[in-house]
Amino acid sequence: MLKRKKNLSIRWKLIIAVTAAIIFSSSLVGIVTYYAAKGELEKAGIQNLHQIVGGAVTVIRVLDEEVKNGHLTLEQAKNRAKEYINGPLSEDKKMRDLSKSPFIYKKEGYMWAYDDNYLAVMHPLGYEGQNQKEFKLEDGTYLIQDLVKASKSSNANERLLTYTWKNEGETKERTQMSYVEYYQPWGWTLGIAVYPEEFYGSLPLIKGVIAAGIALFSLICMGVFIWLFNQKIKLILHVSNIAKRISEGDLTVKTIEAKSTDEIGELANAINEMISGLKDIIAKVNDASIHVATVSEQLMNNMEETSKASKQIAVTVEGLNQGAEASSQTGEEVASTMEETAIGIERIAGSSTKVAETSDDSIKEVQNGNASLAKAIQQMQSISKSVDGTTLLVKKLGEHSKEIEKITDVITEITEQTNLLSLNAAIEAARAGEHGKGFAVVADEVRKLAEQSKKSAEEISGFIKRMQEDANEAISSMQKEADEVEAGLNDINEAGEAFENIRKSFEHVNNQVQEVSAASQQISAGAEQVAASIQEMAGIAREVAIGSESITSAVENQVSSIEELSNFTARLKVLAQELQLFINKFKL
Repeated sequence: MLKRKKNLSIRWKLIIAVTAAIIFSSSLVGIVTYYAAKGELEKAGIQNLHQIVGGAVTVIRVLDEEVKNGHLTLEQAKNRAKEYINGPLSEDKKMRDLSKSPFIYKKEGYMWAYDDNYLAVMHPLGYEGQNQKEFKLEDGTYLIQDLVKASKSSNANERLLTYTWKNEGETKERTQMSYVEYYQPWGWTLGIAVYPEEFYGSLPLIKGVIAAGIALFSLICMGVFIWLFNQKIKLILHVSNIAKRISEGDLTVKTIEAKSTDEIGELANAINEMISGLKDIIAKVNDASIHVATVSEQLMNNMEETSKASKQIAVTVEGLNQGAEASSQTGEEVASTMEETAIGIERIAGSSTKVAETSDDSIKEVQNGNASLAKAIQQMQSISKSVDGTTLLVKKLGEHSKEIEKITDVITEITEQTNLLSLNAAIEAARAGEHGKGFAVVADEVRKLAEQSKKSAEEISGFIKRMQEDANEAISSMQKEADEVEAGLNDINEAGEAFENIRKSFEHVNNQVQEVSAASQQISAGAEQVAASIQEMAGIAREVAIGSESITSAVENQVSSIEELSNFTARLKVLAQELQLFINKFKL
């Protein structure tokens, strides 16, 4: 039964509540009216008593005038008064026939009279001639004495006494009321005794009229209320259906037309504003998720290209390293040859033929060294181009990360706006009470989605910042390596020029072999200088090899960072797809 009551619609709940209120208020009015009518009947009954007793006093006054005029004796006047007021005596001369008395009240109200000595001078129940001075009620009250005393009061309210009375043959006392007046010429206290319930003879009829009026009033009020309520409940039910459709993701609902300006109208307008706001938010989030997915796809492609380029750079640098080692070995061989040449120059004086032969051999070795230098120059230029390309790719990656950062800022801004709008919707739902539960669920789901999007955007932003820092470090390291490569390239060019000079010098030596002896010291000095240059070239080649190893390590770190960024980009793409799937649940 309780479960069935909980499942009642708001229509029936309000109808039951209003019906109970109308019945309660109508019943309250009926009760008040009933007791008011009862009081009026009592007042009317008491007024009737005043009139009856006053009429009896008037009769006695008229009879007294007859006595004064000599038409009647006092005894005759008193007997006639008793007969007029209480009716004639019965056959047993004790009781009086009240049915023939005009001075009675309904069925049980009758009149009586006592003189100043408390003698019953008129009584319909057979008490005439009896002295009732010592008559007491069960509570000890001397009733007759109190009645005679009250009759002499000038205040009519004090002449009305209420007490309990039990007739002969009755087992239960009843409340009785007496109104008395005093006729001084005869010394009589005249009164009428009635039971108050006789005042209320028409009360059942009044009660029926009140009940019928309450029922009629309740039916009219219920009819008016149901008619007015149906006008409002239609709008409430329409708003409830709209809220259910929104909670199911259907935003294709039409705008609610609310003609009233009361709370229900405000609720309908709030629903309309919420629908419009949700449509804008979903559209913006949808566009943003599509854009994020597109950028993520492009970024993944760029990451793959960058990864391939970085691996190619690593291979190239490895080749450069091997070339640098070969150049170092060649330089050492050339240095050794130059030492031998110096020894041969010292022996020029002893054998010019050997000098010529040695000179020819030296020219060949110089040509070989020159070729090695040319090869080293080409490798250094290739390294320089690769480093420049890598630097350009890293810079491009930094620019892409800035674009992603802008997108995450847009997503963060949208989530903040979503949180604000969902908060406003929750407030409006709280104001609407029970009517706002339907769209309060939607507002809460939107808020959770916004918080998840904001969290993802913050993770992306943090990762982009780390990627930018790694990219900046890579750019700085590559720039440094590029500078060192350029310096090595200049040194190798200088060495090439030196080799060319050596070749020309040896040709000159070969052409002027006759002058070798005189210039042997100069050639020896030149040979030593060449040997020193070659040693320096070998050192540079070793430095190039060491630098290439550093470049290889940096490129490997870059490849690792790119792979990590690629994984995060793939995760971002998955999140964007999940967000798109969630948004697709809403029908715009």
